[in-house]
Amino acid sequence: MIDSISIVIPSYNESKNIEEVHKRTTEVIKKMDIKKYEIIFVENGSKDNSLDILKKINTVDKSVKIISLSRNFGYQSAIAAGLKHSENDYICVMDGDLQDPPEIIPKFIEKINEGYDVAYGIRIKRKAGFFKKLSYKLFYEIYARLSEIDVPKQSGDFCLMKKKVVQNLINLNEKNLFMRGLRSWVGYKQVGVEFERDERYAGQTNY
Repeated sequence: MIDSISIVIPSYNESKNIEEVHKRTTEVIKKMDIKKYEIIFVENGSKDNSLDILKKINTVDKSVKIISLSRNFGYQSAIAAGLKHSENDYICVMDGDLQDPPEIIPKFIEKINEGYDVAYGIRIKRKAGFFKKLSYKLFYEIYARLSEIDVPKQSGDFCLMKKKVVQNLINLNEKNLFMRGLRSWVGYKQVGVEFERDERYAGQTNY
């Protein structure tokens, strides 16, 4: 089993989701009996009351940490900010709308315990409209043809990484961020974990 974990959650206008994300993520961590953990919300210049909600949660749960960015720097930059401030031996990146179910984290941990350095999510079914599904499919097809690095199709940023992998990502100091591509580029022993991607818990997509 792993001893410590950091959960990095980019958040932009997710006021309707934050409390449920915190609740479900905390429940998953406590069921695994992980003693040392932190849940890092990267508040990415939201225009709603997300920051107020996060501050309220922080008053009763000090495992919740808040990185409040001065404006919206984009999803990938928010991930990078969270990775740079993560303190524990294993780091999970997860969406803030519950499309990445925190209940998959134990499956990631199983793979890490088998000797993998990275376990990432593979979407076997995506609950989305036809146009959005087509857009994702076209993106991965074009990316595969243009890139020298193989990024598994239907993979996303949802993953669990050992600290040494995260440190290498940080040390790249890349400005044009595409985390799942960089994650593949740095190497290490990686494995996909299939899961069914849920619909947003609440609110409208911002990505």
